[in-house]
Amino acid sequence: MADELVKHDSLKYDFDYQIKYWSPDKIDDNLELQKWLSKNLASITNFIESANTLVNDAFNKFFGEPGQSSDLKGLYYVACGLSRIFQELLTWHQTILSTSVDDNFIKLRNSFAKYTVNAALTIWDFPNMIRTKTEEALIRIKNGEKHIEIKITLKLDIDHAASESLTSEIARLTNDIS
Repeated sequence: MADELVKHDSLKYDFDYQIKYWSPDKIDDNLELQKWLSKNLASITNFIESANTLVNDAFNKFFGEPGQSSDLKGLYYVACGLSRIFQELLTWHQTILSTSVDDNFIKLRNSFAKYTVNAALTIWDFPNMIRTKTEEALIRIKNGEKHIEIKITLKLDIDHAASESLTSEIARLTNDIS
């Protein structure tokens, strides 16, 4: 999985340094803003649900039950899928951050762009978590433990501070309209 994620090193660096390349949309009024938010919220939901399904369902199935061989082709599928989702999350972040908005919407846009940051970084760190849990299990086996269970789960969520900031900005804009 780490091999698949490393293919997106340059995108990760772009994220780290907040590099922006193009401005895909221009948001000038509240109606455009509402449509834009709605469309992009649906994308976030799809990314997070798909990643959770890949790891918590497909990964566990392909990893196999104790005593069974793992399905390497299936595990590769999961690795490639998570890598694609990582790429999509960072691309989504950069696209949102690059969107041209009225000055009144800048804080909202910037808060919204942070929604996928935690999820992307969790995926980026996932191979290290798997490696650490596996190494810990191997040590326990060497120490004589017979029954070892490795639980590997991935929980992706939106950035809560960004969510609070976005909610605050939406309330501010709603009050401005009223």
